[in-house]
Amino acid sequence: MGGALGRLAEWAGLAAILAVVNVAAGFALVLALRRMTGEFLSLYLNADLTLLAVSALQAVVLQWWMEAAERD
Repeated sequence: MGGALGRLAEWAGLAAILAVVNVAAGFALVLALRRMTGEFLSLYLNADLTLLAVSALQAVVLQWWMEAAERD
């Protein structure tokens, strides 16, 4: 049970870090597109719950990749 809780904590931490990185990348992209096009784009484009789901999936994939690297 301890191993499973450790993996869950690792996944939750990775998901939180990736969510912050994804939001920051989205903000940077919106600001870059504003400057390049001269059009107004809302920063609220990043305020979607889908971003949390994507971050959670990214965390799962990253966790699998790190485990595979440890086995090799």
